[in-house]
Amino acid sequence: MTKISSSRLTEQKIMEYQWCRPDTRALLTGARMSSKSRLGFIVVVAAGSVMSVLGAPIPAHAATGQVVVFSTEFTPLSIYNDPEGCHKLPLASTQLNNQTDRPVRVYLDPFCLTPSITVQPGHGSRVPPVTGSFSVD
Repeated sequence: MTKISSSRLTEQKIMEYQWCRPDTRALLTGARMSSKSRLGFIVVVAAGSVMSVLGAPIPAHAATGQVVVFSTEFTPLSIYNDPEGCHKLPLASTQLNNQTDRPVRVYLDPFCLTPSITVQPGHGSRVPPVTGSFSVD
């Protein structure tokens, strides 16, 4: 009884598939590819790399507009123009008005880590004094 090596068995299995092109068989079996096949393989890999970079999601842009925070009658309004990222609210803040084109999330902690409420564009919300922060979606 003749023993077949595992690499020979794998090669036989690969050759059995009708859809497997000769250059793909060569790549899978470790055989040398022709220079034309090698060039085609490099072009496909390069095109895949370019498509993965171009197809990557574009980072979100900063909101356009202002987030206005009211604290007390004795302090000026806190205005955040085109906000981006997490912003700590002033200690005495009581109201937040979203005048941006994007939803704003209001948090109970100063690091934007706790559960939040969403304030839609053109709306406002009361905020708890002493602690808190907001971020733009």
